[in-house]
Amino acid sequence: SVYPEYTGGEILFQKHIKQNFKFTKESKYLNDTLIATFIVEKDGKLDSINVSKDLGFGTKEELFRVLSSSKKWYPGEENGKKKEL
Repeated sequence: SVYPEYTGGEILFQKHIKQNFKFTKESKYLNDTLIATFIVEKDGKLDSINVSKDLGFGTKEELFRVLSSSKKWYPGEENGKKKEL
């Protein structure tokens, strides 16, 4: 099995989040972690994005926006065939 991977790797994915996540004046002082899950489709697009840990102050909507705007991922493979994971 080959797991999905962001184009450019995990470091570029973290950079994408940091550069594009816009904090509100209320959320910029929060010191916690948002948690999200998603499916990488066979074509590399993200689907079924779900922010399961929300910190309030618009953080859930902002993380959803940033994840939705990410470039395509390399999809996962199982037995040599692209698979949604």
